[in-house]
Amino acid sequence: MSGGSESFDTLGVLHGKSVLVTRPEEDDPRLSRLLMNHGALVYLVPTIQITPVKSWEAFDHVVQNELPRLDWLVFTSRNAVRFLGQRLKALQIEFSALRHLQMACLGKTTAAAVCEQGGSVELIPDKSSSEGLAASFSRQNLHGQRFWMPGAKQPREMLSEYLQEQGAEVIQTPVYNTDCPTLPSSFLTELVTSGRLDWLTFCSPSAVNNFVRLTVPQVVLAKFKTAVACIGPTTRQALLDHGFCVTVTAPEQTLAGLVQAMAVPS
Repeated sequence: MSGGSESFDTLGVLHGKSVLVTRPEEDDPRLSRLLMNHGALVYLVPTIQITPVKSWEAFDHVVQNELPRLDWLVFTSRNAVRFLGQRLKALQIEFSALRHLQMACLGKTTAAAVCEQGGSVELIPDKSSSEGLAASFSRQNLHGQRFWMPGAKQPREMLSEYLQEQGAEVIQTPVYNTDCPTLPSSFLTELVTSGRLDWLTFCSPSAVNNFVRLTVPQVVLAKFKTAVACIGPTTRQALLDHGFCVTVTAPEQTLAGLVQAMAVPS
């Protein structure tokens, strides 16, 4: 097996395997590319549709009225960085207008997106999760600090609740929606139960929940023999809650870590 994650691998255990990718990859096809570099056959069927929020009123209010009084800007996903950058551009504001803020990111890929925008990141947790980021903040005095967290319209509340418990003020601003796409009701059920797939991959609880909404769970579980790979404990728990067995959970919560976990011989 080649040592580089981007090199083409014709000898590994994923070569010739059919893998369902449920993350949207129109603007960021990293997972599909990594899998194909390992010789896998990719079925791209996103169970999440990422769209910008319809109203930017809350975001614009923060930018126009709160920025000078903020201390931290926290990003929990690349999508948060992407849509924030797009809105700033629409407002004709440079990303450099945020340079006075300390920035924290949930993981290295999100931090890379910030750097691509021209920002710098002060805090990246060792463990790429809300719990990991909370643990990193636990080493600091947060009392009276003001945090801005642009993100999904329905975010996971763990991190914001932790920050508030430590005496910080948190402003959560939606910048994108995670919607369920429209697919024929039988499409995913037939695909998953056809025997054509070797792996299912999930990168978020939303992807899992929408997958269940887009299938007939009783039929899928009754005929289900496909290996399942996921990123992170919250995604794993969502799968378990719906009755799925999880084959591998990426020890490193990145797309490369997910593929590497799948590529380990059983």
